Amino acid sequence: MHHMDESSSVPQDTSVYLEDDAMDLVTKGYLTQEKWLELGSGDLATAKEKIRQYINEQLNDSVRLALTKQPTDQVLHSDIIAAAAGGLWGAASAWLKSTPILNPPPQVATRNVIDPAGPSEPRSSTFLWNTAKEAALKSMETSRKIRTVDFLQLSHYCGDELSCDHIVIAINGFMTHGHTPTVNWEAIGRKKNVSGYVVLWEAGNAAEWDAFCNETSVHLETGQDDTIASHFTVGNPWNKAQNKAHQVGIVLAELLISTPVFSRSRKVTLVGHSLGSTVIHSCLQHLNTHNRTSNNTPLHLHQAVNI
Repeated sequence: MHHMDESSSVPQDTSVYLEDDAMDLVTKGYLTQEKWLELGSGDLATAKEKIRQYINEQLNDSVRLALTKQPTDQVLHSDIIAAAAGGLWGAASAWLKSTPILNPPPQVATRNVIDPAGPSEPRSSTFLWNTAKEAALKSMETSRKIRTVDFLQLSHYCGDELSCDHIVIAINGFMTHGHTPTVNWEAIGRKKNVSGYVVLWEAGNAAEWDAFCNETSVHLETGQDDTIASHFTVGNPWNKAQNKAHQVGIVLAELLISTPVFSRSRKVTLVGHSLGSTVIHSCLQHLNTHNRTSNNTPLHLHQAVNI
């Protein structure tokens, strides 16, 4: 590899992205001009590998920054549904505990004793209402809490990111957390000039279902009505993953808005299946909001594909 000064170049097949990516890394503080010139005086393969490492480091930092921009005060349609479902569950549970048919009161030995507190129906109605309200609030609180994304990673799995002009970001669906990316997206690797990434997120897996089932019996035996309600309505793995999918889309949008090096000057396509489609929908909504703000530089995707 020939020595590079600021005006030198590398072979044509990599010069467009290798050098420009290096300059972007310099601008973002992940590489110095001196280090880049040092890499340029050595082997091309070594230089490319080091630039890939810096790009990955910058990407991981960008993901961490995007995670900090998650909204925490939003009330979504899913929160309203969770509150309604939790309230109904709490009311039903309270009714089962208070109805004389299923839970008869103890026999009273004394006849014709008038209860100074009056009939029990008003107290029973109050009990039902309070229990339903507590369960609804608990379910809404849980719904908003579990929406927070604690883990997200973009993993490169195919294509030469330094020579490809097209980035495809794949998002897996429900019950795929921990799966090998190529299980669903191997075909992307067969395309020319495409670099494939997969979004690793908390999409649920078999272990979470086992934990949910084990916790269910404990909650039924010892839990309060509001805890049981929130466990079933929003704490099950499907609802948790569905709730997080919305937030993952926002984080992904914030990541792309930050213009990380890996996607610089490249076409970006999102492709997803199952809850991955929900992630894409949320991402597009957030990008649309960003693009409508006059002071922001608009960001447009090449394609978005739901399967």
